[in-house]
Amino acid sequence: VGLFLIHGIVSYYIGLRLWQSVGMIVAPELENYYWTIVLFLASTYCIGRIGAIYFPGKVSDKLIWSGCYWLGLSFYLCLLWLLYDLLIFVTRFLGYLPDMGTSYPVSAGVSIAFAAIGLVVYGAWNASNPVLRHYDITIHKKASTCKQLHIVMISDLHLGLLVGKKRL
Repeated sequence: VGLFLIHGIVSYYIGLRLWQSVGMIVAPELENYYWTIVLFLASTYCIGRIGAIYFPGKVSDKLIWSGCYWLGLSFYLCLLWLLYDLLIFVTRFLGYLPDMGTSYPVSAGVSIAFAAIGLVVYGAWNASNPVLRHYDITIHKKASTCKQLHIVMISDLHLGLLVGKKRL
């Protein structure tokens, strides 16, 4: 229950900060649709996992898949918004910036959103392009009848819906 509460608070924080910055250029009557989309994105992973029990298949897989990306995106959005809020707080405390009220510059929202999306896209690319390293190690010790020994090590694959078994 605590994890759901934290996830809800983080999703609300992200949604609020994005709306406070980008919502200024969007028609105010679209705010209900905006919050419906945020609520849907924030709950897709849970809906997909619960749905996989009752209706396994493509629909629940897609919900889990999009929920995983939302969790990654929400991590970076939360981190970047917290850093931005801390920067604003410190500069206001030191008297460098005037009080802006509850609005944020559109450029801040767009920059933070693009930075977070860029980090998630890079992470997805990095996960789909594994690094293969080949090492030749010579050990000056006899191993009974073995003339050669080949060892393979695989780590951090995170196999699941996002990284399938066929990638092995």
